Order: sequence, then structure tokens, then C-alpha cells
Amino acid sequence: MVDKKRSQEYRLRTAILLRDNNKCRWCGETNNLNIHHLNHENSTVDQLITLCRRCHNRIHLIENTHINGRVCVNLWCLNCREGETGVRFIVKKLQIKKWVYVCPDCGRGYIEDENGATIEEWINPFHSEMVILFPPTTLEVFPGV
Repeated sequence: MVDKKRSQEYRLRTAILLRDNNKCRWCGETNNLNIHHLNHENSTVDQLITLCRRCHNRIHLIENTHINGRVCVNLWCLNCREGETGVRFIVKKLQIKKWVYVCPDCGRGYIEDENGATIEEWINPFHSEMVILFPPTTLEVFPGV
């Protein structure tokens, strides 16, 4: 039975890789590819995507920020800000003295070190799917960094 399950997983993985042209759907990398579940409770083909190791780690960081982060009242996404209104970032502090910021509206995000220097920036191409799975309305408000 184990061989049959492995065989099914292998066929599914092969199908996803072929569909995605053996490339990361985020950055186009062709090495160190993983299959990621957009919805972790669903393993259908439309909920699986090919990501390289770096983008796979990044998307898990974004998911974790959506789930465990807090809405920051004094940080606004410059892309979404209109006058004095706009979208506030979801913020999560990492154990390694870094902060993760994710805009729940446009999917932009970045990581800062303890000195406030930006280490990495991104625009999440799977943002619309993630907002449905991890809605930011359930997050507590955080007064500031």
C-alpha cells in the first residue's frame, strides 16, 4: 500500500512540475523545486504549485505572518495608501531579530533587520488565494514597532 501511495504522490508531483514547465511559479528558478499546497487541506492539482526552495520558504513565512501576525496601526503600505487612509501592514517579529511586513491588500512585503534595514522585498503572486485562506480580519491590532 505504501508503494501505491508513493506512486500516486510521484505522479501528482510529476504532473505539477510538467504543468509549471519545471520552473518556480514565483521566480522562474529551475533548481531545488518543491510542490507547495496553496490550501494545506486540499491536494487537488489547482491547489498545488511549483516553487524553488527560496520562494517556498518565503511563502511559508508569508502564510505564518497572515496567521500569527498583528495589524500595525502606524505602518501603511505606500502602494495602497490613499491620503490618510489605506491598508496597514500585517507585522510579525521573527526569533532572529527581524520583522516581516505583509500588505493584506496588494501582497507586497518585506523583511527588516533589527536596525530597520530592508533585507528582502517581494510582491506575492499568489496573494489573492492566500487572503481567502488566511483573512487578515481575524488579526489583533499592534500599536507599532
